[in-house]
Formats: sequence, structure tokens, C-alpha cells
Amino acid sequence: GFHAERRPAEESELTNADLVPFLRSLPIFELHRAAPPDGEAAPAPAGECVPLQRGVHCVAPPGVPESLLAGGRFVRSGSESERRLLRFLGVEQPARSAFFRSHVFGRLAELPAEARDGAMVSVLRELHALGSEDAGFVDS
Repeated sequence: GFHAERRPAEESELTNADLVPFLRSLPIFELHRAAPPDGEAAPAPAGECVPLQRGVHCVAPPGVPESLLAGGRFVRSGSESERRLLRFLGVEQPARSAFFRSHVFGRLAELPAEARDGAMVSVLRELHALGSEDAGFVDS
């Protein structure tokens, strides 16, 4: 049967170098889906579950609207324990400034109007903090 108690042997296995590649290879990580086009109120269906690829998949910075997370790169994480697991597996979380530079500014024309406008308002509200986080942000 399943035992909920922790055992030292089980915890030491979590540091085993073979465990991380195995866990990353499992198609159990849900990705964020594209938002519906402008004017459509239908909720987006559940995201696709995939194995993790280093350098491809990442976790969105806190507070980023889901409408900006399309594209098959962003892994859904609903709890702190899931975020800890993703960190353990080497999934990176870009800073907000890097997120806007890499995943929003180059896609402004293809984003739904509401998502685009919301993103730009967020950037303007956070401009000082984003500039402090990344000295080149204001120049981009």
C-alpha cells in the first residue's frame, strides 16, 4: 500500500541524477493554451500535456495574464509545490522584463487587442521596476 510517511531513502533518491531526466521525459506537464480570438467568450480548453524540454519550456513570471502565455512554451503551475518541482527539474522562470522583451514585444501585432492593451498598460505601470530589473529594458 501507499505510505504517506517520509523515509530517508526516498528523499535521497530525489537527488539522484537519473531521476531528473526521467521526470522531465514524462508527458505530464500542462502548457498554457492560446486565448480565444477577439470577441469570443469561449474559455480556452485544457492545455496540452508534454514532456519538458530544457531551453524550450519555462514558467511565467507571477502576475502575467494567461492571454500572453500562448505559444507552447509556458508550463502551467497552480501551486507552490508544483513551482518547486519545476525548479527542481530545471525549468526557468524569466524575470518580468525578460518576459515582456522576449514574449510580448515581438508579438504585439498578433496578440488579441485586449491582451495587447493590457500588456502595454502593465509595462507602463511597472516601467520603473522593469527598468531597475533590466537596465536595457527602457531602450528596447
